[in-house]
Amino acid sequence: MSSQAAFVTRVVLHPLASVAAVVWLGFIAWRTITAWPRPSLDMAAGDAATQDALGSAIMQHMSNALVLGVIGLAVVFGLTALLTTRSQSPISTTATKDWNGPRRILLMRHAEKTGDLEDIYLSAAGQQRADQLARYIPATFGVPDFLFAAAQSRRSVRSIETLKPLAAATGKPLRHDVEDDDFQDLVAELASQPQYRQTLVVIAWHHKKIDNIASALGAVDGTYPDPWTEELYDVIVDLDYSKGAPPMTTTVKQPF
Repeated sequence: MSSQAAFVTRVVLHPLASVAAVVWLGFIAWRTITAWPRPSLDMAAGDAATQDALGSAIMQHMSNALVLGVIGLAVVFGLTALLTTRSQSPISTTATKDWNGPRRILLMRHAEKTGDLEDIYLSAAGQQRADQLARYIPATFGVPDFLFAAAQSRRSVRSIETLKPLAAATGKPLRHDVEDDDFQDLVAELASQPQYRQTLVVIAWHHKKIDNIASALGAVDGTYPDPWTEELYDVIVDLDYSKGAPPMTTTVKQPF
């Protein structure tokens, strides 16, 4: 999916936009029904002129309702697009041809959540996936050199929990000091600091930012899920810089 199509999808499916659109259309429907043109009490039965006038009034009424509906939806989605654009910092691509960062980065979403909005932890299925990843990643890609997870917030500690078993299995420290929205700071650090050169890095993050992280890391549009859907937990985006940037990007489905 192109970045433009992905942006349109985000705007149309934005929860606030959807609610506002439904409310507006409901208001238009209510207004259309309550203000429906009615014949006057003194209208003569079978009077062709007054019947034609009533028909014209009804057509004009429906036309006005349609125009108001379209204008309202345009305003709703236009404002949503504006707010969406302003709420996202521009994603700069850090991975250039002279890339001197990790040789490989594995980017993934945290494991499954419970569905309870108040529960910040992994579900039982999520914990099982985290345990399986601790075996699968070293066996498939090699032992990682660095592990990163999004910092704990009041809504989630799941990115950290997802990589804890891998950290325990490999003896590698797990860094989780970068906030979810500050992912570009992490990308810039990976690209600029010498300790990350030619290493294997694993990143677990929240799904709404993963496509942006992949883009900032130089992945070509269409080589990774964009947008990353709510139900997608079993995918790893494998960014291979062995031949430089942009990386050869592969979407790997976890076999469990």
